[in-house]
Amino acid sequence: MGPKHESWGHSTKVSNLDAFLMFFSLATSPISVIYTQVVCTHYQCSLSAPFFDKQFSLGAVLPQPSLKGGLIYAGWVLFQAALFTFLPGKIGYGQRTPAGHLLPYKLNGLSAWLITHVAFITGSLCFKLFPASIIADLWGPLLVAANVYGYIFSAFLYVKGHYFSSHPDDNTFSGSFFTDLFMGIELNPRFGELFDFKQFQNGRPGIIAWSLVDFSFAAAQYNKIGYVTNSMVLLCFFHCLYVIDFFYNEDCYPLTFDIAHDHFGFYLAWGGAVWLPWMYTLQAHYLLRNPVDLSTTAFTALLALGLIGYVIFRIANDQKRLARGSDGKCTIWGKPAKFIRAKYTTADGATHQSLLLISGFWGISHQFNYFGDLLISSADCLLCGFGHPLPYFYIVWMLGLLVHRVHRSETRCQAKYGRYWDEYNKVVPWKLCPYIY
Repeated sequence: MGPKHESWGHSTKVSNLDAFLMFFSLATSPISVIYTQVVCTHYQCSLSAPFFDKQFSLGAVLPQPSLKGGLIYAGWVLFQAALFTFLPGKIGYGQRTPAGHLLPYKLNGLSAWLITHVAFITGSLCFKLFPASIIADLWGPLLVAANVYGYIFSAFLYVKGHYFSSHPDDNTFSGSFFTDLFMGIELNPRFGELFDFKQFQNGRPGIIAWSLVDFSFAAAQYNKIGYVTNSMVLLCFFHCLYVIDFFYNEDCYPLTFDIAHDHFGFYLAWGGAVWLPWMYTLQAHYLLRNPVDLSTTAFTALLALGLIGYVIFRIANDQKRLARGSDGKCTIWGKPAKFIRAKYTTADGATHQSLLLISGFWGISHQFNYFGDLLISSADCLLCGFGHPLPYFYIVWMLGLLVHRVHRSETRCQAKYGRYWDEYNKVVPWKLCPYIY
């Protein structure tokens, strides 16, 4: 693999059309999030209602900034940064970068999640310092603050990549200002040895907020109708399970696509600040505006669907971790693990080796763990019923995201492993779901 292979991160050469698309994305990304905020807050989450509202006024429905919302959001980010910095945690390692760096990562996310949620619950329910619905109550002003933060942080990353990069030999420059700002210049921008900006932004303000936002919307639903629906309870359960699993297995995160492959720019920085907390919690906002009481049969079926998805997701990831951790000296599904030892070369000329697992779920498709992800996402959407299409945005987004991620992973692995990847494809031809893709 060459030092700046086109398959790693973003391209070093972009067309005028590509540059324009990056500019367009930078300029318009908040619009879809703001629109969902508007329709859920003012139109019961109906996507079409604003177009038929004869008294529609843009100024009356747009989320407005507030000092309280801005201070709360700034405090939130600083609080998470303090936990990330000062809480103890074991050290994990990611994949080797294109330049050959093997970087350490501080893993204290589960402790940060627990402290955050205990502080929120005790502060709101026990000491009555603030209402538990405070996030839902200030969802509009918080959205404004998060967008401001996302853009400012992205600009900081662009400047840092140019003038005080952490690992210049892993940088990628496209020659386009908008592409470098959107996709990022640095692969692993850091402050000091362990404060990895990408790990922090992807894993803390966004993912820890995920379950906290759900709790706040559940509290708002209780305030509104006098109880919390079983659909909201199930949604909170699924999201908590997913988030706790993420942090319990945080040592796997430095090995994932986001950390190992994507450079860090607006796409991930703004996404972690705005897209994830707002768009991944759409169901909670929907259920506040449109409460759904599931029948016992529907509740049981959706619980089973979500748990089946989670089991597939977790077992698949555990199988890969077991094989890597034991150098293939393990059993999977009662049989010795089968794998291909693939060699690759980094930019420093060193040769390394990876295991391409072909046992267990990894013998079914290249990314069968993503299939489990899609089952969980489907359950999240179905528990909202069929009153409006908006809650189903999540499964559409996840399907597109994961198919795109599979495609990018295939391109990268083909370039990285060459003939070994050809051999792997002959044994495991399916990318995501057997007989479909």
